[in-house]
Amino acid sequence: MATLERTVLGLFDTRAHAEEAIRGLQDIGFSRDAIGVAVQSADQAAEMGGNTTAAGSSAGAGAVTGTAVGGLLGLLAGLGTITLPGVGPIATAGTLSTVLGSTALGAGLGAATGGLIGALVGMGVPETDAHVYAEGLKRGGVLVSVQTADEQQADRAVQTLRQYNAVDINKRRGEYESTGWKGYEI
Repeated sequence: MATLERTVLGLFDTRAHAEEAIRGLQDIGFSRDAIGVAVQSADQAAEMGGNTTAAGSSAGAGAVTGTAVGGLLGLLAGLGTITLPGVGPIATAGTLSTVLGSTALGAGLGAATGGLIGALVGMGVPETDAHVYAEGLKRGGVLVSVQTADEQQADRAVQTLRQYNAVDINKRRGEYESTGWKGYEI
């Protein structure tokens, strides 16, 4: 997990853990608008209640598709697909949709520096961590983000993500590297 200028990220190995974490975040007062989620697999998006139809190539391509009905179901129903340069389709909702959507449209740091890695670095994630988050997403993980107003909220978000089995990013980097992994590759 990373705490970044009021943004906290957590990578989850299972959809169930990500859903529990999102529910936990809402239970401690984070609004649906403060939470984002991204998955690489269209199958995962469908399992989470998302719309896996591409959002298109117009200026609205980064927008989340689907109807938001409130709470966890609204967030997951809001999953829409965007295509990132060099990465391909990723289903996103909430705050991650905005950041990754602007990358897909070529606006901002992400498009210039390499798709998903660039978008994460643009959010303030150290590049070495961004590679692990991207690789985890590529391998079927679920990325959850939380926008926080201050350090106290960020600490509460980190604790909640850990409570629901967010991956220890440093440990995961070590696991990947022990198998010869040298960084996220497109």
